[in-house]
Amino acid sequence: MPTALGPDRHPRPAGAESKLSQEERTVAIPPAVAAFDDWLQRYATASPEARPALEAEGQRLMTGRREAIAGLIASDPESAILLTPTPAQRAILPPKLRDGLEQIVSGEGFYGVKAICNHGPEAEHGPGCRIEHEVFIDQKSYQAKIYGTRTARLTEESASIYGVALDGVLALHQDDIVVLPADAVVAGAPSDQLALIYRGKPTVVPANELEARVRALSQP
Repeated sequence: MPTALGPDRHPRPAGAESKLSQEERTVAIPPAVAAFDDWLQRYATASPEARPALEAEGQRLMTGRREAIAGLIASDPESAILLTPTPAQRAILPPKLRDGLEQIVSGEGFYGVKAICNHGPEAEHGPGCRIEHEVFIDQKSYQAKIYGTRTARLTEESASIYGVALDGVLALHQDDIVVLPADAVVAGAPSDQLALIYRGKPTVVPANELEARVRALSQP
């Protein structure tokens, strides 16, 4: 199965909780996702005249990709985030294909943690209890799938949200501040700079200013 190095391509952890970790994570790419990625590269480099002939193939590959990404959102939300196309890649796709991708969800919203149990409020949680997570943002509600430092957090009325969603299920990034290559977020941004996304707002910074800017954003 092909692999991809997360930080070179997609969101990497940054912030007080992850202590600015920039470690690469090798992500196994499901075959259906790899096939669509290969098609996307061919589509991106094709001439405008050649692209219509490629769209039917892309639509066919999209079906398998959606199934694979839905599985990752449920079982490995971090990988689902790492494998999603960047905004720049999405922009070249025709609307029908772009709408078939998982959607990037970014902004400020409600993050809820709730326990579903069959006992009274005075009893302690046990093996029969189920913990569920939810996000409400931009008038939409999502079932959230979490990982990493997010698992230790409780309900927040106003949380920084970043992730990818498909069919009402959201792979939620573990950190409040997400770091991306700047040119993947802001058209025309220098390729050697970074974009810090916090509460849905990107800030473009040189790499050598990353720590200072993250600390500034992390201040209450």
